[in-house]
Amino acid sequence: MRLVILYAVAVIFGSRALPASAEDSAYDLQERCGATVRSIYGEQDRNVSEGNGTKVTHYENNYYAPLNTCIALVDTTYINNDHLQARQSLLIDVSRNKLIASLFINYMEGKPSMCSFLKVSCNSEAEYNSKVASYLK
Repeated sequence: MRLVILYAVAVIFGSRALPASAEDSAYDLQERCGATVRSIYGEQDRNVSEGNGTKVTHYENNYYAPLNTCIALVDTTYINNDHLQARQSLLIDVSRNKLIASLFINYMEGKPSMCSFLKVSCNSEAEYNSKVASYLK
């Protein structure tokens, strides 16, 4: 009888405690990731005037649980006379200091001059964006 009561208590309270601590853990890891990325890239996006144009840098971060790592996407666009000229994008494993994916596209040429994901070439900006999005969910 004592064993049945202990089992019931463990099931009732244990089932509530485990998911909450798992959520707290994921939340803590996401917060730590965000703090790390903010310490590297600053609190906000950056706009820098250069000659006739502007360089706009934006970043996102995510704790990516499948690899137990902190991911940052650093996206820089170059605008000249109100026309989008180029984009450089880097997906970085911040925890391991490793480049996961990179893209450079000159919009005057229309296709990426550099595009790779996990050291494999990609063929288009859309393909790059699709693969990168899976790391930022």
